[in-house]
Amino acid sequence: FLTYNGNNIVAIDLKNSQPYLSTILFYNEFYSNEYINNSILSINNLNKTLQDYIQDNVYNKLPMYVECLHSIDIQLDERSNTCIDVRKYIELVQEGKIYEYYMQELERKGLLGKGTVKEKRDEAKNMLITTLYADNRDTSVYLSKIRTIFKNLFPNVYDWFSVIKNKH
Repeated sequence: FLTYNGNNIVAIDLKNSQPYLSTILFYNEFYSNEYINNSILSINNLNKTLQDYIQDNVYNKLPMYVECLHSIDIQLDERSNTCIDVRKYIELVQEGKIYEYYMQELERKGLLGKGTVKEKRDEAKNMLITTLYADNRDTSVYLSKIRTIFKNLFPNVYDWFSVIKNKH
């Protein structure tokens, strides 16, 4: 076993960890000064350039998303239609089911290859990660198809990531 300072090193595999970590972007507290002193997961713990970019180009210039963030913070229930797709995204991610959900839609559209459920899930995972993190300027047919599916499922989530990734 590997050790560090005499302690065994442990590995943890979090199911859908990248989407899970991204959900912090959808909570108003992430951007709030009150939250900053109570958590390592706040905008003030990011690189200063990234902090400025998010504050200037994402949070302050997108009142629709700010309203969405507030509605999510107030209550994550189905009584409000505000940003219901963001609520659904967060719920699926927290339940560890985001890749399976996306996989079902990709299958319905005929965009997944043949294989086992695990192979299809892995393919859907790669497509989802590609959708979230690929350069906005990439207009390949493949990426356009998988982006469209994700955008139809989660329009506000897609737009939020697009704005964050935007190259100004």
